[in-house]
Amino acid sequence: MILLDGKYYSNFSEVPKKIISSFIYNSIASVSLRYDNGKIYFWEEHYFQLVSLMRVSRMDIPLDFTPNLLNETLVKFISDFYDTKKSYLISFRVAKSSGVSKKIIIPKSNYLIEVIKTKPITHFKGKYLMDVYNDFKVSELTFNTIEYSSVISLSKVFTFENSLDDSIILNDKNKVVRSAFGDVFCISNNNIITPPTNKFHHDSVYKFELIKYLKSFDTYQIIEESFSPFEIVKCDELFIISVNYGFQSVSSFKKKIFSNNKTSKIFEEFKSFIN
Repeated sequence: MILLDGKYYSNFSEVPKKIISSFIYNSIASVSLRYDNGKIYFWEEHYFQLVSLMRVSRMDIPLDFTPNLLNETLVKFISDFYDTKKSYLISFRVAKSSGVSKKIIIPKSNYLIEVIKTKPITHFKGKYLMDVYNDFKVSELTFNTIEYSSVISLSKVFTFENSLDDSIILNDKNKVVRSAFGDVFCISNNNIITPPTNKFHHDSVYKFELIKYLKSFDTYQIIEESFSPFEIVKCDELFIISVNYGFQSVSSFKKKIFSNNKTSKIFEEFKSFIN
């Protein structure tokens, strides 16, 4: 089921072609959300990220585009068509309805909401192989652009072509940005190291919230700084976090084998916190 500008459609074939074209050819701002235990995790944080993306992209923000109204819309969407006791991923995309012109500098926005069934957030600990993707790199100046999304997509192709499970994406200074499937965290002794986060990048809400949660304790020293992929082999544990997949421990990067004991503890504590 799809919710488009307040109207429900059973599939994309029913959506007017003009509206579909707006999502193909015009600027898009998007966020992915997780629905679990009868609620949307970190709704307000996702909402403000979406609005920030819209402002940077010079998109129209309707007066009724408020956090309370949109939250009610999302919850009603799920309660009307889905089992509220299950887990879902919510894709929330906003697009300019037309191209920019002298007459219409900021076109009105179309918004599209899609709900996809998923599993509850979990910690995966099985075999998970990673390497570095070097073919294309992300410019430090980009935010939620086509370039950024394209590099992620190409890194996934590289990953599967090389019989891997994930790959490290670098910026134009050969520093770690993220992985093909989420944000990167390295554990070394009591230090947790992660690349600096651009708030306009995908899935950054979960990264921000995890960092904020970890900083509320004295157990670990949280270090947000740029580092090369060579630094990864020096750490004890490596894990990936994303709204789609939860926590994923990496079993090996190149020839380095990692444990996952500390990651397991962090996941259980964070899961209790968000529930």
